Amino acid sequence: MAGRERWLSWLRGRRGLVTWWVLISCTAVNGLVVGYGSLHFLQFSLSRGDHLVSGGGYAAAGAVLAVAAAGAAGWRAPVSVVLGSAVLAVGSAACAVWSFGVAARFPPDAGRDGPWDGVGGVLAGPWTWLLLLCGSLGVIRLIGRRRGP
Repeated sequence: MAGRERWLSWLRGRRGLVTWWVLISCTAVNGLVVGYGSLHFLQFSLSRGDHLVSGGGYAAAGAVLAVAAAGAAGWRAPVSVVLGSAVLAVGSAACAVWSFGVAARFPPDAGRDGPWDGVGGVLAGPWTWLLLLCGSLGVIRLIGRRRGP
């Protein structure tokens, strides 16, 4: 345990602050690119599947950012990181709800596009996996701290 703690000590302090913000920003922008980009580039021929892809991208980014917020709290990151990630997660979730709501108004089509295409687009970024790893380890630390020694 001590070796892993020493290896991951870069998640605290000034270097950790920069690391958290870079990972959170990249994931949020990736969610925006997948969510908004799937609609913006096809604005004249939108279908139900396009809105489902958009909603999947927003939902995946929101879920990763929520794990990051909890994990940053576990690593005792500054409050700005925890709140910033939480606000971005709530914003992504709101965009996902909106996009799924618009998709529900379209008639069912025979297209193969679905929300998992958007989820895959967000999870394709390597920074997303690093943020999930750091966030998950922080959640484990947070749970262990709550249970006591």
